[in-house]
Amino acid sequence: MNFRHLREQWFLIGMALVTALALWNPAHLVDHAGPFLQRIHAQEWGLALIFILSGLELHVGHILDALRDWRGVCLSMLATFLLAPLLAWGLSRVAPSQGIAIGLCIIGVVSTTQASGIVMSGAAGGSAAHALLISILSNMVCIFTIPAQLQWLTGQHALHVELPWLSTSLKLGALIVLPLLAGMALRQPLAPTLAALPFRPSVLSRGMILVFIFMGLCAGRASIMDKGNQVVVALALVLALHLSLVIILWITLRALGRGQGRRESIFFMGIQKTLPQAIWLQTTYFSSYGMALVVCVLYHISQLVVDSYFVGRLAKKQSAV
Repeated sequence: MNFRHLREQWFLIGMALVTALALWNPAHLVDHAGPFLQRIHAQEWGLALIFILSGLELHVGHILDALRDWRGVCLSMLATFLLAPLLAWGLSRVAPSQGIAIGLCIIGVVSTTQASGIVMSGAAGGSAAHALLISILSNMVCIFTIPAQLQWLTGQHALHVELPWLSTSLKLGALIVLPLLAGMALRQPLAPTLAALPFRPSVLSRGMILVFIFMGLCAGRASIMDKGNQVVVALALVLALHLSLVIILWITLRALGRGQGRRESIFFMGIQKTLPQAIWLQTTYFSSYGMALVVCVLYHISQLVVDSYFVGRLAKKQSAV
């Protein structure tokens, strides 16, 4: 494996490193770093930072062009906000513990990813601008859908957690929409500085996601170490959820006659879920269920590994044309 390949796979390598650090816990790192990150509200600041960085990379002209395929946008949104919650609900019914069930419900209701799905859509030969449009709209819609869907889904498991709809929506708006608008407003003034950077702002977003994964593993470490059998079941369930989304959406795209270049953004944005929102929801409303956080982290890791395979397959088909 050469240096160039290592550089391209830095995010997967980073996930392996933060996972090893969190589970190994050298010099009681987890005991100190985890509570510190929670104390400074790193999950909230990090979520806002990710959307500021997304706004900095937003090309309004490209987004307007992407709006022409509004049917594709709607299809991806249906997968995110209808198909995923239904599949998560069904799988949560067979979960062996409430923690795993809650984690599946959280994954089911959060919006699509910001960074990885956009990158994968472009790498597979699709429209990154179309993927970005889906991501923006999804993260705006989730402000209104998450409180209602999450309260209903968790209520099916005899959990009477009161989610104040208005305050939850306002918090999500403050952490998602306002930072996104701020990033868009700063894009022009910061254009020379951004052009001089040796990397794109999305690299910082992915670095922040590594921090979220570390936080999630710190909080869920006790559950992982003490309940290894549940971790295996949780992994099987998140894989079942993700692969079900993959199969159903791919069959739908083929049935609708979506060809190369017109399906990749719908596919990847419809099957991927965002980790920052999931961690924020778990730590804010379900902090006593450590396995729920483990489920969220496992889903994120598994979707990156599984979808990297599909990126390679689709990219090969695109180059063969």
